[in-house]
This record gives sequence, C-alpha cells and structure tokens, in this order.
Amino acid sequence: MQSYLNIYIIEHYHDKFADLPAEKIKDKLKEDVSKMDKDGDSQITKEELKAWFVEQAEIGSSLEAKKLEGMTSFDQNDDNRLSWDEVFDDLKKLGNVENPTFKRGIELEKVRFKHADKDEDGLLNESEYGFYATPEYFSHMNNYTILSYINDFDHDNDLKISKEEYLKHFDKINDAEGYEIEVKRFNEMDKNKDGFLSSDEVSHVALEFTLTTFIDKHAETLFMTVDADKDGKLSNVEIITNYPLFTSYSSGNTTDSHFKHDEL
Repeated sequence: MQSYLNIYIIEHYHDKFADLPAEKIKDKLKEDVSKMDKDGDSQITKEELKAWFVEQAEIGSSLEAKKLEGMTSFDQNDDNRLSWDEVFDDLKKLGNVENPTFKRGIELEKVRFKHADKDEDGLLNESEYGFYATPEYFSHMNNYTILSYINDFDHDNDLKISKEEYLKHFDKINDAEGYEIEVKRFNEMDKNKDGFLSSDEVSHVALEFTLTTFIDKHAETLFMTVDADKDGKLSNVEIITNYPLFTSYSSGNTTDSHFKHDEL
C-alpha cells in the first residue's frame, strides 16, 4: 500500500526517517504518536490521525513555499510577506485588466488570496503563500476550489452552471455515447432538477482530488489495515507494528526486516 508520505507536499516528513535502521525509525515514530494523541489516552482516533496529516501538510507547505520562485517575484519590498497589491501588480502584467474575462480571473485570484490569508492580517507569510500556491491541499481553501471549478464552466458569471454551459465543454466529443454519459452525469449532479448546478451540487466533484479528500480516504484505508482489533482506534502497538506505512514513501521501499511484527 502506498504511504501518504509521497503524496503532494508531505515528503519532508519522510526525510527524518531516511536511511535510519528500523529501531531508530520506531523510536522517532513513537515520539510522533504521542504528539498525535491530543487527549492523552494512548489511543489514536481517526480524527487525531487526520489532524496529524493536515499538520504535516501545513509544515510541508511552508517548506515548499520557500522553494517557490513565485513568492520572490511577488514580494516587491523583500519583507517575506505578500500583500494583495503586490500580487495584483504581478498578475496584471499577464493581460488587459479591462477585459471582462481577465478581470473576472483577477477577482477569482483575490478570493484565493483572501482564503489563503488565514490570520486575516492582509498579508501572506510563507505558510499562507503555500495555501495560495496549492489551494487544493487545504480544507480552508475548499470554497475557493469549488468557485474555481464553477468558473471553468460558468460563462454568464451567475455563479452556477447551466446544462448548456456544462455540455459546451464536451461539444467536441465525437463519441455519441460519451456525450450521453456527460448528459447523464449532469442530470445526476442536478439534485433539485432546476437545470443548474450549484456550488453544493458540484462540491463533491470539485473536491474529489483535494488533500482533504485524500486524507479522509487514506485514514479510512489505514484504519482498515492497521486497526487489528477493530475498536475504531489505533494503539501504539498497532501503529509501530505497521510503521512502514507511516514512515516510508511506500511499503515497497522498505526491506523485509522493516515488516517484522515487533511490539513496544
């Protein structure tokens, strides 16, 4: 089973385990398990595991932001913070701000900036620039991700997708059967049968490949694999016994000795 550590921007977590012998890996993982255990009951719930994944993603986002040239290009006064004015000054070089389509894109970027500004101080620090650069990774960016999805279809700017707007994207499908599949898909998503797709109706599609969705699915998979007694919680023994699933890019990258079922 592939570990969450090689997905998206959480590779940094793997680095501290790289090239370590099995016992050292277990020792470090035990330390992390104690940090996951927010209520101190020596059991890791699914919510605690998800929260840990999100925390690692945010750390990875901050580290990744330091590598991104985009932040440097925006940051005109070199204060390691980005204002909307700095971002806008850079974006407006890409087109005519009077063009309705381009102007609409700028407004969408402003929404993106606002959601990324988690502390609401009007500036993006390195972590927040990570949110801005990779909005699909973070649940507090979900509203922007949904709006961005709608924007791809919504030609009349009414913040919903008509059946005509949706199917226009598939006009070039030569396969009549494929086109009918998209018609059926629209009808299935249109829960209230009003001929339009609202933000609520497209949310599950727009967020299908976000980190939040991945974390939810991966936590479910880990619990199915690791929760041996099926009590809905992970004990230290269950986690350390299956430590390659938590500490390597993929279980296939570990040696057979890493899969010995040693208890604490």
